[in-house]
Amino acid sequence: MAKKCYQLYRDNKTQCANCPLKKPIKIGETRVITTDHVLGGRIFEITHTGMMYEGKKAILESFRDVTEKLKTECELKTSAEKFKAIFNNINDGVAVADVETKKFVLSNPALQKMLGYNAEEIVKLDISDIHPKKDLPHVLDQFKKQTKGEITISPELPVLRKDGSIFFADVNATPAKIGDRECLIEIFRDVTERRESLSTLQTSEKKYRGLFERSGDAIYLIDKKFQIIDVNQRTTDMTGYSKEQLLKMTIMELIPKNEQNDLQKQLQKALAGPVQLESHTIKSDGSLIDIEISASLVGGERGLMLGIVRDVTERKNAELEIRQLDKLKSHFITALTHVTRTPLSNIRWSLESLLAGEFDHLKEEQKVLVRGALESKDLILHLINNMDMTLNIERETLTLEKASTSILSLVKSVAQKFENACTLKNITQKIYPPTTKLPSFEVDPTKIRNLTEIIFDNAVRYTPEGGTITVKFSQKNGNMVVWIIDTGIGIPKEEQLNTYDRFFRASNAQAAYPDGVGLGLHIAKAIVEAHGGKIGFKSEEGKGSSFWFSLPIKG
Repeated sequence: MAKKCYQLYRDNKTQCANCPLKKPIKIGETRVITTDHVLGGRIFEITHTGMMYEGKKAILESFRDVTEKLKTECELKTSAEKFKAIFNNINDGVAVADVETKKFVLSNPALQKMLGYNAEEIVKLDISDIHPKKDLPHVLDQFKKQTKGEITISPELPVLRKDGSIFFADVNATPAKIGDRECLIEIFRDVTERRESLSTLQTSEKKYRGLFERSGDAIYLIDKKFQIIDVNQRTTDMTGYSKEQLLKMTIMELIPKNEQNDLQKQLQKALAGPVQLESHTIKSDGSLIDIEISASLVGGERGLMLGIVRDVTERKNAELEIRQLDKLKSHFITALTHVTRTPLSNIRWSLESLLAGEFDHLKEEQKVLVRGALESKDLILHLINNMDMTLNIERETLTLEKASTSILSLVKSVAQKFENACTLKNITQKIYPPTTKLPSFEVDPTKIRNLTEIIFDNAVRYTPEGGTITVKFSQKNGNMVVWIIDTGIGIPKEEQLNTYDRFFRASNAQAAYPDGVGLGLHIAKAIVEAHGGKIGFKSEEGKGSSFWFSLPIKG
């Protein structure tokens, strides 16, 4: 083929790092990889099988969307409860092997059924006990690569059952630390049937036709003149034309006139390599549907092209509806922020006038009520400002008004702002200035102050009485790093991945302070990243959190 397969289905048009076709593949040989950025950000397991097609060597690629599977495996690592439920109920066999000893420390019921051993028997076995001796060198090499993270999937490994029979499995493995052990979580998928099916497919045109017809997408085979040579059943269902009618047509007859020139140019490019585009198809009743087309050369010198067409009308309609709802949301928030600032300012003026005694002297209990009202007004205005900034972040319209700024002075000023709050809770503040003089930074001082106040406010709010808040500075890799360390309630480990999500609040934070909305850290992350910096944290529930943010020294 004149073009690479990855240019057809990979979003970034780059070759897979673990592409099995870097070396020639023999007829009947099968190689499997898992790769990302496929067909709109999905992750696919792709099986490559050498075969003969119309008397010529070809590669059959079988795609299986494993995005959700990999997502499940990720969740498996971070949630003990979810891990246990999935571990015990998943249809695939799962084993946990000690990297050093290669012995199994855990297995699920599905694997026990696959192998014919019970759980007690499996923990007495190691890798060498469940694979044929002649295949052990390859198996151990794959195990080693998986522990290093060089590969995730080992395709079609022969697995030895207790009764001596053999089945083949794709083994998808992920390194994990369990306690003090370095382990490998291995997922065994029995692919014996698939292996036999692919073997049959290589020698049977009938099987190929079955696969062609069962595709969920419309498939066209066209020549250099765009004449339709072959279609599958899905194509007739999608267009409303019979197969006989379609074979008398060109592909252009199914495309609106105003899109034909562009499609013709794209298909000409497909003679040199895979292309992907969006267009419309005219159905037999004259109606239009939105489609995605993936086209590539399959006929060599004959110039035959394969077009895979997907109906995306529902998705397009859903995207349009989402955009309309998002626009409505934006208008609402913008209107809310504009119409509430002036009334809130008037309320503040009125309350401050009362406290100043301009109309009459208030009793002390009356002053307490008025001060409470002032604080509530400030909280409302703070929430409105945060909503407005969040909207700017979503729109990617967050602007910076940079000025030469002393970060040390700014951080000290923020710490001083929280002195009264710390005093009320008997919280000790410790500030350790940098050991070397810091330069002035070209930053937006208002937004960097906002960022620092968000982290400091969380530290004060969630640190119990008698705790400590420590501020440190350091320099690393051309960046200045500010640490704000507290002895507060910390963030539960299983919830830490969501820390910067909009409206996310840790469960223990909600219990300690029910009135928060969870926008602060989302805004803080956007501010520091807009300055070319980074933000991060270390946290342990019940022991506190260490938040940090960095800014480029030359920034």
